[in-house]
Amino acid sequence: MAPPRVDSHSRTRIPPRPKETEPAPAPKKKTEAPAPTPTDSFQPAAPAAGKPKAPAKTDAVRPDPTGPRAPTAYQLQKDLSATRQKKGEILEKIDKVEDELRGWHWPWTDTSKQEKQLKDLKAQLDTTNQSLKSLEGTEASFQPQSEVQKARYQVFTERLGELEKTHGKKEAASIARQTYYNDLKFNGVSLSLPLKEKDKLKAGLPTNPLMMTPKGEVVDAGHVAAAMDWTLNPKINRVVDLQGVTLVGDLAAGAEKMVKEGRTPEKALDNPDSGEARLEDLKGDIDGLNIANRLSKNPNASLTDTFKSYYDNVDPKSRLDELATHSPYFKKDEKGQYVVDQDALAKHVASFTRKLIAVGGQNGGGDKKAQDQLVEQKSREVARYFAENLVPKLTAPVE
Repeated sequence: MAPPRVDSHSRTRIPPRPKETEPAPAPKKKTEAPAPTPTDSFQPAAPAAGKPKAPAKTDAVRPDPTGPRAPTAYQLQKDLSATRQKKGEILEKIDKVEDELRGWHWPWTDTSKQEKQLKDLKAQLDTTNQSLKSLEGTEASFQPQSEVQKARYQVFTERLGELEKTHGKKEAASIARQTYYNDLKFNGVSLSLPLKEKDKLKAGLPTNPLMMTPKGEVVDAGHVAAAMDWTLNPKINRVVDLQGVTLVGDLAAGAEKMVKEGRTPEKALDNPDSGEARLEDLKGDIDGLNIANRLSKNPNASLTDTFKSYYDNVDPKSRLDELATHSPYFKKDEKGQYVVDQDALAKHVASFTRKLIAVGGQNGGGDKKAQDQLVEQKSREVARYFAENLVPKLTAPVE
């Protein structure tokens, strides 16, 4: 950190010596130093008398949130959101001016005004892009990253509320999903048109879906948004249902890698090398299913209020407890306790895995019957691994 600047004009001035004719001021009474005030966790205690101790060394230095060039994580996310919204508005204006220039007009029509507008707008766009790049760099280097993830949750919730007020909860849910899943494949199974880049930017949602909830859990909000969108915007001819776009879809993606690449469940699920069915993905899937169920039961409920109410109270145990009450993949055992219905889960995972293999166009050209049997075998392994290894992780207390 650079040393503070010293203003050369702020030196202390020495008052002039009093004239001999003036009486000398009476000496001030010596007062005792005031007793130190109690400190809290945000105020460092005053050092003890004697030689001051050197500050403790830390592995990561968190920027001073009061410094002019070191914003708090929350302010950083607010600035990112505002800058993205500004960029979206500029892109919208550029489209409008370009449409005017492309439109029909007489050959002698003066278009200098539009051309100047376009030039000015493109200059604004360059400046905004530079600001956005700088803010994104600050976000990437900010420490600790957990503060960034907490701030993303706050800004996501705020922006979701604004989108719901402006567009209604159905379109707000769709915009939230398309902020994270807007490719041709995802929009194809959703039977929706892609969200234009300018509209995505104007939404102002965090572009990174990893967020930390008020209970301290990292969740992929993109998976939550997918469930909310699927529930609030149902389509008759969708080939992928709510379970497929959330929990089953993630588990099937792992099963697909087991079939194609010969991976074990440990190497295919919640493994950095695989990238499929990470814990934050599965938490997002389950949370999305729970929130979707609440929205289905309360059609008049606010999307944002339901989202916030859920995360204000959910914890690792209650997440699975709530899912078990409405999911087709849980059943009660002989003791009356909910457990994973591995047969039902494996059946749906196998069905979705076949779709993924077919879409990927990599059926292998071999015996279809043999491949189907392999898919069923790997899907059973996935269901068992989920029940025996991933559920305990999902229900473990937050450290």
